Amino acid sequence: MTWPSGSATARALDYSLRRWTALTRFIDDGQLPVDNNWIENQIRPIAIGRANWLFAGSLRAGQRAAAVMSLVQSARMNGHGPYAYLQDVLTRLPTHKANVADVVEGNSLLHGQETDGFGDAGYQGVHKRPDARAGVTWHIAMRPGKRKELDKEHNPVDALIDQVEKIKASIRAKVEHPFRVIKRQFGYVKVRYRGVKKNTLQLKTLFALSNLWMVRHQLLGAQG
Repeated sequence: MTWPSGSATARALDYSLRRWTALTRFIDDGQLPVDNNWIENQIRPIAIGRANWLFAGSLRAGQRAAAVMSLVQSARMNGHGPYAYLQDVLTRLPTHKANVADVVEGNSLLHGQETDGFGDAGYQGVHKRPDARAGVTWHIAMRPGKRKELDKEHNPVDALIDQVEKIKASIRAKVEHPFRVIKRQFGYVKVRYRGVKKNTLQLKTLFALSNLWMVRHQLLGAQG
């Protein structure tokens, strides 16, 4: 069976053949969906209402509207009602302290196989939380004010405590160094929210690049 060149059917077939590798990628990876209907359904409300907000007023207003739409869709993807989620977040945000967030999220950062956890002074009290996991020993940094009060020169006990604090800080530095590379070498200082999945993939890519950066000397040396 043949179709006249230039007909609608021929153009559709040519379009598919030019993208045949991408269209059949799901055969090689079972985690990939056959189609992108799910994504299309997620952006359908935005596409339908696009005419209603065609004129956002300014570039900044358009960017803010896009951020709000991303928050709404992310709330739905995680099983939350968008109105209830935004109401809860915006109500608590003005009075929510940053160090409280560290303590609240501390135990949720564990993947389940840890025996020891290390954190800065912002995680004080994480082991007393209701969601604290059994079998995990936390090593939290002393508050800066208390550490300054240590008499390291005349009190051997205080000097030993200070050494322990240095050891804990050196262990935390092993994890914090990749973040420093991402911030300074790649300029990723501020996070622009683009949705949970996009931000997660971007972070994974950045950490992969930071690993390459930290072993660049070994890689260049291996090349001779």
